[in-house]
Amino acid sequence: MKVLLEALFSIYFILFIGDVSCKKHAQSNKTIDGKIVGGSEVSIKDYPYQAHLLIETDKGYYGCGGSIISNNYILTAAHCLPNAKKVYVRVGSDYADIGGEVIQSTDLKTHPKYNYKTSDFDVGLIRLPSNIVYDDTKRAIKLPAKGTDIPSGTRLTVSGWGATSENGDSSDVLLAVTVPTLTNARCRLSYRSLTGNMVCAGVPQGGKDSCQGDSGGPAVASSTQLGIVSFGVGCARPGFPGVYARVASPGIRDWIKDNSGDVTRFLLSEVSKVKAMQNFISHRFLIFGLFLTKDVFCKKSEARTEASVEKIVGGYVSDIKDVPYQVSLLIETDNGSFECGGSIISPKYVLTAAHCLSGAKTVYIRVGSNHTDRDGRVYTSTKFWQHPNYNNRTIDNDVGIVSPSRSIQYNANVKAIKLASSGRNIPARTEVLVTGWGLTSENGEGSDRLMAIRVPTLSNEDCRKSYNNYITENMICAGVPEGGKSTCQGDSGGPAQSKFGQVGIVSFGIGCARPGYPGVYARVTSPNIRNWIKTITGV
Repeated sequence: MKVLLEALFSIYFILFIGDVSCKKHAQSNKTIDGKIVGGSEVSIKDYPYQAHLLIETDKGYYGCGGSIISNNYILTAAHCLPNAKKVYVRVGSDYADIGGEVIQSTDLKTHPKYNYKTSDFDVGLIRLPSNIVYDDTKRAIKLPAKGTDIPSGTRLTVSGWGATSENGDSSDVLLAVTVPTLTNARCRLSYRSLTGNMVCAGVPQGGKDSCQGDSGGPAVASSTQLGIVSFGVGCARPGFPGVYARVASPGIRDWIKDNSGDVTRFLLSEVSKVKAMQNFISHRFLIFGLFLTKDVFCKKSEARTEASVEKIVGGYVSDIKDVPYQVSLLIETDNGSFECGGSIISPKYVLTAAHCLSGAKTVYIRVGSNHTDRDGRVYTSTKFWQHPNYNNRTIDNDVGIVSPSRSIQYNANVKAIKLASSGRNIPARTEVLVTGWGLTSENGEGSDRLMAIRVPTLSNEDCRKSYNNYITENMICAGVPEGGKSTCQGDSGGPAQSKFGQVGIVSFGIGCARPGYPGVYARVTSPNIRNWIKTITGV
């Protein structure tokens, strides 16, 4: 990489300075994330209704829990949704940040009587744009009938990824704890503001409770969800049980029933959301939500000439229907996350650049969308390959393959691209179509919409005049001598298509669209690359 920096190569990926679903967060006594205290590790197969929510706001991100109540509705706490712009719902996983399936939603509702000061009516709903496919890790939880009584001593099982101790770290795996309910009269000795829409659970001596980060998660007895994690003082402190929204309360149960089939979009006004969050922060209760101080899925990253994400320069707005093979990749590593492009080559495989997969832990594949952060469908992968001869100094053999955990479903916006055959000659001046969401200018910002550009290829001999001996037979160059038209940071891994099929994978370049410096692509038709792709994928 140092060699690349010294050579002023601009690798086309966005490295975010913030962690995705990062558990190392700034903590305070007012809004910190918690996990189950005094509980034990459990399997999602035993709690298939459990969901993890990553909630995006203008100020950052935070995590909450939730429960599947139907194949397209998630139940959570109202206090998890103020200021929410988008919610990323992960289901079917033992982990909050990897595995399972992630579905994005902007269709959010909070109870109209929710009071952020008292936490009364602390219930919210998230409608999913696509149905959850049930299996042994994903299934809805039964809700109680309206007015169902909860006798004192009822054993509630609460699950989530919150802190295992007050002000402690979050759990890497799903945890659960079982605690007995208390009468509201007994609970009011600790919380005077307790209402009939709440239920308490805990042990007098403390040591077992939900905690920061578990907010919105389910409290279940006899396979029925009776509560929603809401608030508490500290975590598992003696004399301060956890407080839950009472699902069977008529004012809550009727609202859930009336709204969990309502497809009308519900958006909180910006004024009320901002006010709610401001009051939320000053509230004396320890709300169980994890606030991430770093940006997630954010394009506002530090732009660097040496190694930053690129986008189409000198291009035009495209439509996914015209390039249904284009995908956006969000790559999660131990040190943060970054974006790349890719192309669908079969229902089971996506082609990208090898440099996009260095350090990758999880890859989120968005298909069928004109945007990188919404619409379409998201698939998760922890199975990927870099070419065995990939060289991170010379960027030779810069090709990688990602296999989603389940097959990609084709439609008008989602289809595979044809790959050019092994050994196919690509004459100079062959026009290639390159698409992506990279920067529209060097050191500029990412595009909100899918962009495209058409540029002619160069012979490798001509390209070596710009890049000396860096250009190998596993690379192909494209651009115009006067500059002004090229890929840029953020387009890495995206496809370069010609009349022969996909002939290139966005790889590197010096700057963006600089005169005399064309973009460099991994040459798909190189036998060394094409044969490896076929060996791995059969394509």
